[in-house]
Amino acid sequence: MGYAMLISLLAGLFTAVGGAAALILPAKESVTAAGMGFAGGVMVTVSLADLLPEAVEGYLSAASPYTAAAKALSLFCLGAIAALLLGEVLPESSTLFAKSDMKKAGRKAADSSIRAAALRSATVTAAVVMLHNLPEGVLTLFSGYTDRSLGATVALAIGLHNLPEGVVIAAPVLYATGDKMRAFSAALLSGLAEPAGAILAFVCLHRAISPIFMDGLLCIVAGMMCAVSWKELLPLGYRLRPSACALGAVLGCVIMCAGIYCIS
Repeated sequence: MGYAMLISLLAGLFTAVGGAAALILPAKESVTAAGMGFAGGVMVTVSLADLLPEAVEGYLSAASPYTAAAKALSLFCLGAIAALLLGEVLPESSTLFAKSDMKKAGRKAADSSIRAAALRSATVTAAVVMLHNLPEGVLTLFSGYTDRSLGATVALAIGLHNLPEGVVIAAPVLYATGDKMRAFSAALLSGLAEPAGAILAFVCLHRAISPIFMDGLLCIVAGMMCAVSWKELLPLGYRLRPSACALGAVLGCVIMCAGIYCIS
C-alpha cells in the first residue's frame, strides 16, 4: 500500500511542476489570454476526447449503446450544472476587486477588474481540477496496489497529463495577484488532491468503488471541466486578447490530443 500511495503522490506533484513552469512566463495580458485559451483547450479536449469516451466504453460493457449514451450524457450535464452553480456561489469580479489589495495598489480600475475576474476564474478552475484529480488518485492507488508495474505506468501517464493542468491553475493566479508563491501554491494544492483522493478511497470508499462508479465520476468531471472552460476561461481570455486566446486554445487541444494518443 505504501508503494501505491507514493506513486499517487508523485503523479499529483506533476501538477506543481506545471505550475512552476508557468511562473517563468511574464504576467502580461497576451500571455494570460493565451494561458486562458490553453487551459480551455486542454480541459475541453481531455473531457471530450478522454474522460467521456472512457466512461461510455465502460457503460457499453454492461448496457446497450442507447442506455450507455443516455447515462453518460445525463451525468455530463449534471456535472456542467454543478460547475455553473459553483460559479454562482463565488463572489462576482466587482466584489473581489473591492475587497482586494488591487485597488489599493493604484492600478487602473479596468485593469484591476480584469485581474479580479482572472482570480475568480482561477478559483473555479482550481476547484474543478481538484475534483478531477480525486478519481485519478483512486485509479493510481488501486492500479499500483494490484500490480506495481501497471501502477507505475498509470502514474506516469497521469503525471504527464497533470503538467498542463498546473499551468492552467498557476497562470491566471499569477496574472491576477502578481504573487508567484501564491500561484505555485494553488497548483501544488490541486496536485495534492490526487493522493488525498487515494487516501479517501482507501479509508472510506474502498467497498463502494466499482468500475460503474468511476465511469459516472468521469462523466460528471468532464461536464464540470467543459462548463468552466466555456463560461469562465475562454470568455475571459477572449476579453483580454482574442487572437492570443484562440492560439492558446488550439495549442492546448493539439498538445492534449497528442498526449492522449501517446498514452492510450
